[in-house]
Amino acid sequence: SGINAEYGGAQAPGARHPSAPVIANPGVGLAGQLPAVPQPAPHQPPAKSRIDPDLMPNPLDVQKVDQTQYEGKHWVTTTPGVPPLVSTNAPLLDMGNCTPRFIRSAFYTIPATKELANQMNMPISFAVQPCARLGPGEAALATVDMSVLGGPLRCRRCKAYINPNVKFVDGGRKFICNLCGVDTEVPPEYFCNLDHTGRRADTAERPELSRGSYEFLTTTDYCKGSTFPQSAAYIFVIDVTYASFQSGMVQTLTSNIAAVLNNLPKEEGQEKSPIRVGFITYNTQLHFYNLNPNLAQPAMLVQPDMSEVFVPVVEGFLVTVEEAQTHLKTLMDLIPALHSQDKKAEGVMLPAIQAGCAALKAANRPGKVIMFHSALPIAPGPGQLKNREDKKTPQY
Repeated sequence: SGINAEYGGAQAPGARHPSAPVIANPGVGLAGQLPAVPQPAPHQPPAKSRIDPDLMPNPLDVQKVDQTQYEGKHWVTTTPGVPPLVSTNAPLLDMGNCTPRFIRSAFYTIPATKELANQMNMPISFAVQPCARLGPGEAALATVDMSVLGGPLRCRRCKAYINPNVKFVDGGRKFICNLCGVDTEVPPEYFCNLDHTGRRADTAERPELSRGSYEFLTTTDYCKGSTFPQSAAYIFVIDVTYASFQSGMVQTLTSNIAAVLNNLPKEEGQEKSPIRVGFITYNTQLHFYNLNPNLAQPAMLVQPDMSEVFVPVVEGFLVTVEEAQTHLKTLMDLIPALHSQDKKAEGVMLPAIQAGCAALKAANRPGKVIMFHSALPIAPGPGQLKNREDKKTPQY
């Protein structure tokens, strides 16, 4: 028999006092078996959230909706909100703010507080196209001539140009810059009285005070050397190595260059383009072409030294399409005939670029160097490269 020391009475084996607490043995269950302990569920990766393609915006649908919204309507630059998309054909009306054809912001909802700007953490960017083409139905940019003032009127501190957002004070004798807040004296030639609202009486007559986009006629003070620049020039630099002929690049270029030359940029209202053109071909040598109309046919001058590039001809190298149209046509037939039999697989590149830039500098003209290149420049000379697989080719 067992003795219960706590209650002082005898008990039979297996018996318990009525008031004794029942203590469950976690190690032993019914009939001496271990109890069923619930096991944790196996770890499963969270289900990936799938995006319904039908809920994603379709750019084509967005463009179509935007085009329908502005069909037959003008968009005024003083309208709050997002302007039409770049794909939307809608006339834009400049009412003091620049149209998005010239300056377009990346987004049009600006944070109101510094905390919100830090939280958003997105830079404000703009796409600026000062020479963008106007859309149909849009008025041409007005031209402002301030040569009587010695040039455009500007802030005396930050040099900001006069614009619709400056504020005229002191009866119109000064204006306060909208960028730096400094006042600037108004020249007597530009003075005008203010109306009862504080605006100049000639605001509507002056594009620089009523439009967001306009053009200034500059003076020689804004030009290099205090002289107006000459008309621009395009220099075509053409690779005539064996690879260029094998790929058909030279043949395609010479057969289609006439269409390019007949559509060179020109000012609105001009019948002929003032842009001059010149041609350089190259392989392991540089070839300059004299297109002087007084010559019987184009003349080719060869420069074999690649270490010191210079321009062997200045007069007659850059010509207009009208004055040398016959020579240009002859040259396009002459280039394949002269170089197709050379079979020179190697060619240079950097000296050809240097020659084009030197030709512009020698003629004292702005312009572009347009290069047509087809192969790795592995010929000896400045800018020489080598094939990565060819370890025997020495580096120049």
